[in-house]
Amino acid sequence: MMRIGTGVADLSFADGHGLFGFGPRGGRGVAVPVGSDDHDTLQARALYVDDAGQKLLVVSFDMPSGSRIVHKALLDALAREGARFAPGQLWVVGTHTHSAPGHYFGNLYDVFGQWPTGYRRDVARELVSKGLAAARKALATPRACKVGVSHGVLWGAGRNRSLAPFVRNFGGDLGRWRAEIGHPPPADASPEEQAVDPRLTVLAFVAKSDGRPLATWATWCCHPASIRRAPLRAYHRDWPGVAVDTLEKGKTAVPFAMMHQSANGDVTALPSGERRVTRPMERVRDLGRKIGAAWIAAFEDAAAKAAEAPLELGFRAFAPRGAGLPPFEIGQPVLAGSEELDPGFVVKALGEARTFRWRRPPHRPKLPALGPLQGILRGLPALRPSPEHPMSLLRLGSHLFFASPFEQSTLAAWSTEKALVATWLEQRNEHVTASAIGLVGDYAGYVTTPLEYDLQNYEGGHTIYGRNQRGALEGVWSAMITDAPLDASAPAYTLSEPALAARAKEIAGAL
Repeated sequence: MMRIGTGVADLSFADGHGLFGFGPRGGRGVAVPVGSDDHDTLQARALYVDDAGQKLLVVSFDMPSGSRIVHKALLDALAREGARFAPGQLWVVGTHTHSAPGHYFGNLYDVFGQWPTGYRRDVARELVSKGLAAARKALATPRACKVGVSHGVLWGAGRNRSLAPFVRNFGGDLGRWRAEIGHPPPADASPEEQAVDPRLTVLAFVAKSDGRPLATWATWCCHPASIRRAPLRAYHRDWPGVAVDTLEKGKTAVPFAMMHQSANGDVTALPSGERRVTRPMERVRDLGRKIGAAWIAAFEDAAAKAAEAPLELGFRAFAPRGAGLPPFEIGQPVLAGSEELDPGFVVKALGEARTFRWRRPPHRPKLPALGPLQGILRGLPALRPSPEHPMSLLRLGSHLFFASPFEQSTLAAWSTEKALVATWLEQRNEHVTASAIGLVGDYAGYVTTPLEYDLQNYEGGHTIYGRNQRGALEGVWSAMITDAPLDASAPAYTLSEPALAARAKEIAGAL
């Protein structure tokens, strides 16, 4: 019998923390007064689900991503209270809003992801404290439930910000993507708007006894970067917050809603042809309500189909070096910023892509950011990504989530999805649907297809483990299926760096 529990806690940060997502130019965050047009409250949300010995606790933050420090500290804090989870049974996930602090990753993104730079204990402690508060509520009174899944189709709620790399996958013919995805776009959709995955995946949890709504969990593919950079900006959930409010405060009155990113890597919230929204809060509200309306429709469909269904959870710690991938490297386009930033004169004149065709594999044709200096700097522990990355498979009913700390491009996620669905059918003789969830447990840049990588736009430049990274990740998820049954109970993942382990222990011990 599947059970579900939920909980919510508000986050509160001091003014002045660097806002993650736009790099050093992103500005600092402030808590603006209630009644201001841009007032909002960042939150921690927890969803607990168990069934037949399997269990998963998802702690979601209106933050850029998960964090290994926060994950470990939450594991320890929960264990102190008698709630013991294996590392793979706890997901720490970010909604990826670009209007929330960084400073809590425990890797190179503490240095390069925002200004001011550096790890800040008070940010990490607030996340662990409020994540624990939300988790306590979720674990306190789980209820017997049924689950249903639906896939809404939504166009015009995001567009591809790197069209040239995307269409390169199809020999320049966007019509091949339209045929492959199987959902025709509106006649007036721009090429950028057509070059996204229009499927909104929605789970509905309803009470087993009477079918009343208990919770919903959805994924959509669009960067929450609607609010343009400025020296000071309000802490804000961006469009995911508006979409969540639409579910919880609208006609459906679902008690708990949670939204995460799917194939968001190359999808922006900005309208076609724009790098800056004149009225960003209008865009946030319009986009959030549009996504929320589609979410409601899909929720109602999923709730009507809800049934008792299996829960399975698999987990692996992915070590890039052990998978034969090269040392990490960041490309020159990342320094110029993504679509949401004013690109500057050089990018306007010469284009976004930067390549070095005469390089040898495996990073060819990436032009390293900072040139030869990057090879020296990446030898410093504080300027490296995490040595291992958490990767999971979650089967809920007829749907399979493949989760990681990466941002996957539209076609990278689509390619992996097709492969995993085929592998599941071959190994299990069962038909499932599948979709990506990113920003889980850590932050580790992007994933692109090999052809997208070769062009070296922003997303390819931020695919840090080379041209074959997507295939290596697919191999990890496929191995979980092949080595069935899925299992996440083994403690196979921990903080190997003593300094980070000490930070997590200090935070957990102070709660």
